[in-house]
Amino acid sequence: MERLFPDPKIRLLHLLPGTGSEPLRCSLEVAVPFRSATGLSYEAISYAWGDGASTEVIWCDGKRKTITSSLATALRRVRLVDRTRVLWADGICINQKDLDECEQQVRLMAAIYSQATQVL
Repeated sequence: MERLFPDPKIRLLHLLPGTGSEPLRCSLEVAVPFRSATGLSYEAISYAWGDGASTEVIWCDGKRKTITSSLATALRRVRLVDRTRVLWADGICINQKDLDECEQQVRLMAAIYSQATQVL
């Protein structure tokens, strides 16, 4: 994953269309959310992390990634049938293995949620 330093950048999740139990598929985009004159259009997901040991697969940019089952359930609930949905969800948009990035992104979370077109 591309590092999100030094500028305040975030990753946006482009959740590809699908239905029911079809595999989750997405792509990630690095964006500079707070400097754009036109602004970014994304929705933020608020969900309970749940049991971190319970995981599912999402195909992201053609690669297999593991996410919590609670995030997978939330993504299936908001996935559209006919078009891509642009989202921010901490469990996939923040590199959870990079402590520096986690700390930096946690400091941005209030702004991330407030800049979203809506919080789901």
